[in-house]
Amino acid sequence: MRDMTDVKRCYERCFAGQAGQAVLEDLEARAFVHGTSFSPDPQRAAFNEGRRSLALHIRRMLDRQTSERLTTHRLTMDREGAEPGAQFPGVARASFGPPEPGETLG
Repeated sequence: MRDMTDVKRCYERCFAGQAGQAVLEDLEARAFVHGTSFSPDPQRAAFNEGRRSLALHIRRMLDRQTSERLTTHRLTMDREGAEPGAQFPGVARASFGPPEPGETLG
């Protein structure tokens, strides 16, 4: 797994400039970021929430405070000798990918 600071920089490069901002605005509009994702159909509601979750994850990766937390976390991990890619505190593992084999969530 890549270091989260490196992944964050990749997000920033992807969404930099006018084209990146246009794509981000389109994703947010399609993903119910600025509105409700409710549907009376439970399957449609779950699908809509999945869209919304992904758009919010992208937005968090572009957020300046996320950058500061990742930097602080990386410095702490380096100081404590933790393995690169250690889970970022306060962020669910699922937001970065599926659990490792044998790993339990919760």
